[in-house]
Amino acid sequence: MSDVIKSIAILLAAAVAACGGSDNKTDTATDTAADPVVEEAADLAHDPGLDRAEEAAAEPEVEPAPDAPDATADEAAAADPDAVDAAEEEGVDPYCVPRSGSLSFVGLDSGGEGCAAWNAAAGAPEPQKTGHAVTWSTGCLGYSYYYIASRDYVDTGAAAGMHLTGAPSGFPAFQAALTTAGKTFGDVKVRFTVMDLGGDVEGTDWSYDAGTHVETRRYTGGTITFLLGAEPIASGATPDLTALLDYNTLTDCFDDGIGGSTAYVLLADASSSGSASAKAVAAALLADIGGFGVRLVFDSLQPIGAAEFTSNNRTGAYMDAQSGAFQIGTTPISPACD
Repeated sequence: MSDVIKSIAILLAAAVAACGGSDNKTDTATDTAADPVVEEAADLAHDPGLDRAEEAAAEPEVEPAPDAPDATADEAAAADPDAVDAAEEEGVDPYCVPRSGSLSFVGLDSGGEGCAAWNAAAGAPEPQKTGHAVTWSTGCLGYSYYYIASRDYVDTGAAAGMHLTGAPSGFPAFQAALTTAGKTFGDVKVRFTVMDLGGDVEGTDWSYDAGTHVETRRYTGGTITFLLGAEPIASGATPDLTALLDYNTLTDCFDDGIGGSTAYVLLADASSSGSASAKAVAAALLADIGGFGVRLVFDSLQPIGAAEFTSNNRTGAYMDAQSGAFQIGTTPISPACD
C-alpha cells in the first residue's frame, strides 16, 4: 500500500509542476522626457525543477549555454530574496531571476560634467559633419548637432559626464560593496564616447512633428564606461539613444525640453587591472544587473545654446544632465537566460 501511495504522490507532484505560471511586466520611462515608446516585457516562464524522486520520470535537463555565468551569492542577493529561494527550489539560475533597480545620476556644467554636442569642421578629430537643418525654430540655432558624447570626450579638464547620486532603488550588492570599500555613490562616474546621427536621413535618423513641435533623433555608436574614481569597473557598447527635443515656443531659443533613453545593454567587467576595491565593486554591480542589462534615461538635459564652445575645429554646446537614471530591464537579454 505504501508503494501505491508513493506513486500517487509522485504523479500529483508532476501535475502541479506542469502548471507553472508566467509574469508580464512593462517598463516605463521615469519622466515626460523619457522614450515615449512603451516597452512590453516578454513572458518569463520558468520550468519547475523536480526533486530526486521525480528525476527518473523527467525529461533530460537542458544544459546552460557555455558562456552562462555561474550563480553566486552576490547574484542571488541582487534579486528579490523570495524569488531567489523559489528559483533555487526550481533549479533556476539566480542570474536570470527577475529583479528591478534604478541608479540616479546627475552631471552639471558647474561641476565640470555633463554632455557635449557638436559639429566638426575640416581638421577636427572626427569626420567633417554638420547636422541637418532646423528650419522650424525661428531665429535660433538653425542646424542640429551631428555628434554627442560625455563632456570629458571633448574637454580635457572634465573627468566624466555624470556621477551617481544616493538613495538608489535595488542594487543591494553594489551598495554593500561601495560601503565596504569606503566609497559613496558620488565616487562612481560614468562617461560615454562619441555617438552620431549616422546618415542623418529624415525618417530614419531623425523626424520632426510640426503638430507637437517635437523632434526625434537617433544617435548610435560609442562605448559607455562606469568608473570608481578614476578606475574603470564596467563597460559596454553604448546602446542606441533616442533623443527627444521639445521646442515648445518656436521663437524662444531657451525653452527647449530635451531628454531621451537608450536600449538595454549588458555591461562587461572592466576592472581586471584595477584595485581590489574596484574589482569587488565591479563584481557587485554586474551581479545586481544579472542577465537583464541596463538602459540610460535622460530625464532632463539643459537646452542647447546655453553653453556653446569652439575648439579643435569643433563647434557645439555643453549640456547639463540635470537628472536621469540607469534602469535594470524587466526582460533578460543575456543568451544564458534563453
